[in-house]
This record gives sequence, C-alpha cells and structure tokens, in this order.
Amino acid sequence: MKTHKTITFIFAVILLSACVDRNEYAYKYESNPTFGWGYAEFFGKFYSKYDINKNVLSLSLFTDSLKVNDKGNLTGFGQYLFIEDIFLNEGDTILPDGVYNSSDNYHEFTFTPGSEYENDGLKYTIGAYMIFMEKDASKSKLQLIKEGSFTVNSIGSKQSINCTLILDNDSVIHGKFTAPLPYLDESVSASLNVRKRKVNIQEFLK
Repeated sequence: MKTHKTITFIFAVILLSACVDRNEYAYKYESNPTFGWGYAEFFGKFYSKYDINKNVLSLSLFTDSLKVNDKGNLTGFGQYLFIEDIFLNEGDTILPDGVYNSSDNYHEFTFTPGSEYENDGLKYTIGAYMIFMEKDASKSKLQLIKEGSFTVNSIGSKQSINCTLILDNDSVIHGKFTAPLPYLDESVSASLNVRKRKVNIQEFLK
C-alpha cells in the first residue's frame, strides 16, 4: 500500500510539472499593454494621385519582448500595434499633439480602420491592426482594429501615446507608450510609387 501511494504521488508531481511547463509557454494577452518601443514612418503625400493631399504617416509600437531581426521579421512574443495611414496636415511631418480617430474620410487627425482586400488573387491586410505573437509561432494571430482613437502628447524628447482600440472580435485594448519615437523618412520611396513597407509578419501567420 505504501508503494502504491508513493507511485501515485510521483505520478501527480509529474502531471503537475507537465501542466506548469505548458502554461509557461502560453503568452498572456494584455488588455492594457505598455509598448516599450516603436517608430513612425513618414510617407508624404502618398495618395496625391487620388486627390488626397494630406501627408501620411504609419505608426508601429511593440511590447518589450518583441524584436525585429535584420530580415524584417518579428521575433519573440508579445503584442505589436500597427496603425497605417494616419493623415496629417500638409505641413506636418511628425505626429502633432492631439486626438486621432478611426475614420475612412482621409481628414487630418484620422487613421484608417483595419480591413482586408483581395487583388489578383492575393489578400492584403491594410489599415490598423494588432498582432498577438506567441512563443509557439503557429498560435500567433492578427486582429483588425475596427474603430477607436489614440492621443498624442509631447513630453520633452518623448512622446506619450495612449490608445483605446476596439478589435474585430469586440475586445477593447487600452495601450500606452511613453518614450522617444524615431521617425523614418520614406517620402522618397512614396514619390516613386513604391508600396509602403511593413514588418514582415508572414513567417508568424502562415
């Protein structure tokens, strides 16, 4: 009887250890993520050929466990917020302080909600979205941002960005970022009608 109890105890410990190991690799999504780093890309009047004469900027924010390798692939785990097509006044090249709302009207202080479209058999994700990156890359997922807003405040050399975003599964994300925000000038490629580049996410979303 004593031997049977010992075996039962050992089996229970092994089973518990297995559960702990599985949970150790499960990334816990944050509804209030703090983005530790990021960058903005300035594209100038990217849509001028469509008679939209606003400057356009894209914003990428990452939680601290995410990195980008030399091939442009995301590595690590965490949450990646991408807001494409932020429309600015013709004279602005960086994000001025203010409130930016999701909209399809191309007015300044707006950004384009997330959507998908197909062209020549290829599917594209455009607008705003969030990627949830898992340690097990096969479980990573992308959620479109269907509406929301973010507020920008300059604090010395840093920019504070606070966002309230509604995903396409109706969950709400309240994110924040306070750090220096590098700006990359991509307006030359925009003038050559080169498609705006993005972090390569296909490795994680096969």
